[in-house]
Amino acid sequence: MLILGFDEVRELTGYQIPSKQREALDRAGIRYVVGRDGYPRIPRDWLAQSQQHYPGRRKEPNFGALNGKTT
Repeated sequence: MLILGFDEVRELTGYQIPSKQREALDRAGIRYVVGRDGYPRIPRDWLAQSQQHYPGRRKEPNFGALNGKTT
């Protein structure tokens, strides 16, 4: 099983602190396992599966939601 390296997780999440990395992964819906050192471990195949479930995200905010409109 191949696991993302520490630098890859930092680049993916934008954070160096393990707790912040986990929060970012949770928000993105990416599964992980926490190591004894507190750092998230992400098998590469899990990351691929997560991308299949969340294929695209909105790139800009839904400003209509501020006015009660939904899209």
